[in-house]
Amino acid sequence: MSGVAVRRERLEEFACSAGAAGTFDSATARAVGNFAELIPLAARCLKPGGRLFLWLSPRQATEIGYEYGEVRRAKNVLVPGGAQGEIWWGVKCEGNSNS
Repeated sequence: MSGVAVRRERLEEFACSAGAAGTFDSATARAVGNFAELIPLAARCLKPGGRLFLWLSPRQATEIGYEYGEVRRAKNVLVPGGAQGEIWWGVKCEGNSNS
């Protein structure tokens, strides 16, 4: 695939590096633990209109809600293959600056 980069570092490390802000069209995370830390870090790296996909347990899916900071839910999708859980699909709001 062209135009795809896989990062082998933790988001906490990458988000603080020079040039990280606004570089991703989309990002995904599984085994999501702390929304309060993860979503703002991911939003910093996303371009406006960028997509964030989070693989969540059923309990987490009810906790996260419709909007989280700069990211708004576009929809939830059931995890393929009959596994329990959902993929939370969020979009970074247009026009927000990266901080």
